[in-house]
Amino acid sequence: MAATRAGRPDLPEALRASFRAPAQPTRHNNFKNRVPAHVHRRPLRPPSIPSAGRSSGPTAPGPLTPARPLARPRATQNDKSRPGAQAPAAERMAPSMIHSSSSRLLAADAPRESRGGRIRNAFAVGRTRWGMLALVFFATTLNYIDRAALGVMQPILAEKMSWTAMDYANINFWFQVGYAIGFILQGRFIDKVGVKRAFFLAVLLWSLATGAHGLATSAAGFMVCRFILGLTEAANYPACVKTTRLWFPAGERAVATGIFNAGTNVGAMVTPALLPLILGVWGWQAAFLCMSALGLVWLVFWWRNYYNPEEHPRVKQSELEYIQQQEEPPATRVPFSQILRRRGTWAFALAYSITAPVFWFYLYWLPPFLNQQYGLGISVTQMGIPLILIWLTADFGS
Repeated sequence: MAATRAGRPDLPEALRASFRAPAQPTRHNNFKNRVPAHVHRRPLRPPSIPSAGRSSGPTAPGPLTPARPLARPRATQNDKSRPGAQAPAAERMAPSMIHSSSSRLLAADAPRESRGGRIRNAFAVGRTRWGMLALVFFATTLNYIDRAALGVMQPILAEKMSWTAMDYANINFWFQVGYAIGFILQGRFIDKVGVKRAFFLAVLLWSLATGAHGLATSAAGFMVCRFILGLTEAANYPACVKTTRLWFPAGERAVATGIFNAGTNVGAMVTPALLPLILGVWGWQAAFLCMSALGLVWLVFWWRNYYNPEEHPRVKQSELEYIQQQEEPPATRVPFSQILRRRGTWAFALAYSITAPVFWFYLYWLPPFLNQQYGLGISVTQMGIPLILIWLTADFGS
């Protein structure tokens, strides 16, 4: 038996030399090149994944680590008595964390309220604010009946007073001049005097200006009447927006604004439907007087029914709290020069200057175009049908 060295069997010298010598390349008959044997014995390692924030270039291979840390074994009842043992995660959570988590789970499982349910709940709180919205809706409708009437009656007025196309254009031009000036002045006046008195005065003046059209005998007289009409009718939008801000919470103001703004297209539809009947019975002077009378009737309802929310005698306390649920900071007076320096002012002005000419073109020039180009008369069955369809589609968009 071979001698032992340090308690181990002494291996033969040739065998020990094979361990000390470097690995010799293994010859493969099927390949021309030679691959060292130690390459085949190297264990395979997965490619290293670069961590966040490091370069995605090649990195040195590292040891294989698990994808996620091993879960700590849950402490048992016997482990709690040992020092250093931890309770389960649910027991270590604070009560507030458990309450918030359960609240989120309950909210996620609760069924969402349908649109019809939201509408019913909005009416269940109270209906006084919807009555105020109806008032400004009808005011906007009357506002646009006065404007659209001139376009529908243009063929008759041009024949009676020998208007040219330039005369008709100048009449509309002076309305727009008064309208632009009125926008600048009416907003300040409404904030200073209050929406109830300011809007009452504006509707009174534009109703009188509408009736004065029936007394005009020339194109110059119509220019004066249209200028006053535009100056006073400019109060409609500031007053309606102020009303929706006072009577509706922030979540309903967009809907309320869309509803009263739909009165523009309703007025444009009512005009070709009812105006031909008045023209056929009483004539064009009576048409302007009837529109003036409608404005005066609206004034009675406005003065008797409109109040601010906290002053209204018929508003319920629940509806008042619903309207004023979000406290808003008090409005500060901003100089007009500062408004002109804001980029948002010019952005809105640019957008309106692009869209408004299209609207005014349809309102003023579409009825004369249908009459001259296609020979459509001023009646519901001829000129009225295409005008009603055009403004009806615009109403759905609003």
